[in-house]
Amino acid sequence: MEVNGDVDLGRGVMSDVAALTTNRYQLEYEVIENMGIWTSRIMTMFQLILGFLGGMSVIHIILISITVTDFLAFYASFAMIFNLILLILANLCLIFGLAVTFILYSKSKR
Repeated sequence: MEVNGDVDLGRGVMSDVAALTTNRYQLEYEVIENMGIWTSRIMTMFQLILGFLGGMSVIHIILISITVTDFLAFYASFAMIFNLILLILANLCLIFGLAVTFILYSKSKR
């Protein structure tokens, strides 16, 4: 099988320099497009975790406000797991919040 033109495994077939510049602009466009996709994914995860934290806080308030005779036995079984999940979600929310802050800060500087 014959090869037409020089072959560079990193870039493919290079016939002229103009193709390299258009390929470079296309790659830059794809990188910027992927940055936008990942930014929206990070913001979606941040909002999702904030919603989970808000819902868990409301459930916690509802459970505490219920006056049941066996409340301590009922609440003690779930308190440790509930607090661990709350702590994990709060840490994830902090990480995603910082990531969103840095992304929006870098966008505002452009």
